[in-house]
Amino acid sequence: KCLLFFKRSCPNYFDDLHRVAAFTSERQSDYTSIVTISSPMELTPSNLTATAVGTQINLTWDDNSSVEEGYRIQRNAGSGFLPLEQVDADVTSYTDYGLDYGVSYTYRVLAFVGLDESEYTNTATASVGWLVAEWDVVSAGTYTIGPPTGTTEHVVGSDYEIMRYEVTNAQFATFLEEAMIAGEVTGEVDIGFSGGGNLYYNLALINKRIQWDGAQVTISEGYELYPVSGVTWYGAKAFATYYGWDLPTDAEWEVAARADTEADYPWGNQNPNCDLANYAGCNDGLIPVGQTSGVSPFGAYDMVGNTWEWTDSFFDGGLDSYSFRGGSWSYFTDNLKVWFRTEGVPTASYNTIGFRCVR
Repeated sequence: KCLLFFKRSCPNYFDDLHRVAAFTSERQSDYTSIVTISSPMELTPSNLTATAVGTQINLTWDDNSSVEEGYRIQRNAGSGFLPLEQVDADVTSYTDYGLDYGVSYTYRVLAFVGLDESEYTNTATASVGWLVAEWDVVSAGTYTIGPPTGTTEHVVGSDYEIMRYEVTNAQFATFLEEAMIAGEVTGEVDIGFSGGGNLYYNLALINKRIQWDGAQVTISEGYELYPVSGVTWYGAKAFATYYGWDLPTDAEWEVAARADTEADYPWGNQNPNCDLANYAGCNDGLIPVGQTSGVSPFGAYDMVGNTWEWTDSFFDGGLDSYSFRGGSWSYFTDNLKVWFRTEGVPTASYNTIGFRCVR
């Protein structure tokens, strides 16, 4: 015996009706009940999310259809929804690049087959803002700090977090943009070509990677994830304060660098090599954050090498200079020891000094 299959198709793929009968050469059964299959274009994509990361917004959504030819994305930057992009079938993500600070962007997505379109997803809104920072927890406890000839005990009363990586050019440029929009940074005063006053960033550095043309902050292409250098103590402190964080004290920095190991380096007492830190002779200068493998016991990268790091502690009790820690790409092994300290006036800005924050 065989099956007879009858199908009546309505226009535009909607409400296809199906029924089936069995038959032999002499007779035929009754039909089954009618089954209605609605158009796949009635299956709207769903769960649209929008996440800002730096100067881009990442969209994701759920694919609820098996026959779409693609998706159409629309964006509203304040003057209504306008077509943004069309992506292929089964693609469920999209990245919107090069967006402006301080603007709220709203998105929606639909699926399409030919001229037929589904309903829109929910709307999702995001604004370009602070770049995501990764943090490591430093546990409360009693730690031994200082050089082998003069160790002291330091009590950490409660857990705190320290940035996993040194602050990057991209992060500091974002801060400058956001703080200028908020009126908390004035380009003419805080970013400039001299070392005087409470300058945040020195544009006179030969190897500077951040530029400001009087209206816009830009970064030299390819240097977004390099640690920022040329930042004064004032600039590092302003960055931390703007986001509700702080610079680490000498003790907070050293505990984060070696925990309770009492070792000379974050990785132990093995002498440094170029796989463990970026120091003199390893590279021509700075390298992107997170590339050296010699992380601290708490997970923080480049606690020695790459850049010196500002702290929030006065040097040896004075009131005119702050200590910085960790050596840099141009210094040798004695300066890389986690207990080693040196100093700089708060207006100092060199291509060997950067920072990270605690919270």
